[in-house]
Amino acid sequence: MSSRILNVVPESAYRGYDGVNYSSLSNLANSPQKFRIEEAAEDSESSAMLLGTVVDLLLTNKQKFDDEVYVMTAAKPSAETMLKYCNTLAETGDSAKAYQASGYKISPNAVATKFDKEGRAYFDALLVGQGKKIVDAEMLFTANQIVMQLINNPYTKKYFIEEDGVDLLFQVPIVWEIPFVSLITGENAVAPAKSMLDVIRIDHRSKLIQPVDLKTGGEGFMKSYWRYHRYLQGAMYTDAVHTAQWDRGTDLRGYTLEPMRFVYADTNLLHSPVIYKMTEKDVHAGQEGISYIEPISGSVAEDKDTIYFGTLGQTKRKGYIQLTAELDWHTKMDIWSYDYDTYQKNGEVDINAFAVKL
Repeated sequence: MSSRILNVVPESAYRGYDGVNYSSLSNLANSPQKFRIEEAAEDSESSAMLLGTVVDLLLTNKQKFDDEVYVMTAAKPSAETMLKYCNTLAETGDSAKAYQASGYKISPNAVATKFDKEGRAYFDALLVGQGKKIVDAEMLFTANQIVMQLINNPYTKKYFIEEDGVDLLFQVPIVWEIPFVSLITGENAVAPAKSMLDVIRIDHRSKLIQPVDLKTGGEGFMKSYWRYHRYLQGAMYTDAVHTAQWDRGTDLRGYTLEPMRFVYADTNLLHSPVIYKMTEKDVHAGQEGISYIEPISGSVAEDKDTIYFGTLGQTKRKGYIQLTAELDWHTKMDIWSYDYDTYQKNGEVDINAFAVKL
């Protein structure tokens, strides 16, 4: 049985689609200023992000890897000044700008001589790889080692290796909608949203639909879970799949949609990959938010358990629905100096350092 989602768009259209996504809400959760800075910044990747992207492509889209990744064999210059010179020269084609950016104290002619000896091969490789993601042999080796771990591990291989009775959908861009209550009018509203899922695993034998996201890093998953508000991502991606419009040939009636799974691979290659599965309460908190001094209520938390975040130094975390409403408010009011709550309190912030409920 082959499963296919209809409300997907080509990746080029997805990138240009004006919709709320996890990254934008994660930035807003930090501060409106961070949201504005990140939205205005060019689309660049850190070395850690690039490694994660390469692993993703090798696992889920080898053709795209071949088309979009350039593996550089030329060695990078050992001197930071020459590295900056080469990178700036490749970006701008202007030797004067490259000289200024490099920080060299010697003359431009002397730099040009050093460039021919120490930087020319690296610079030529940058030109060949323009428009592609450039990785060196060391990064590619690490990425391949991570891939081998994931596809050979008895617990994680099922998310990347096809088997009978299972459909694996890779790199699925879903467009959907987030309903919220306007903070300006108090009326019901809807925001367009988009989510790119690494994997959707459909087990026809057990009748399970499992959204999966691959993460790589060296600090441990739970640190990044809180740092980057992954609970927002998990809730949004789970709901994106829930709203998926399947083609008429796909009959998934009676199937259970499970909460988001994160497959985490250690980039230091010291630990085996681990699967972190969100619970329904995690998803609920990612949707609706949570205050550790207040019980969760609702269909997935009828026992009214209290979740404590005091040890994290925060007594409250907002869900993606509230953050969507706040993003709508900031955008329409066009004020970004403070977060929504601080504006509502006229610039005052309650301390409540002991988080005591009186």
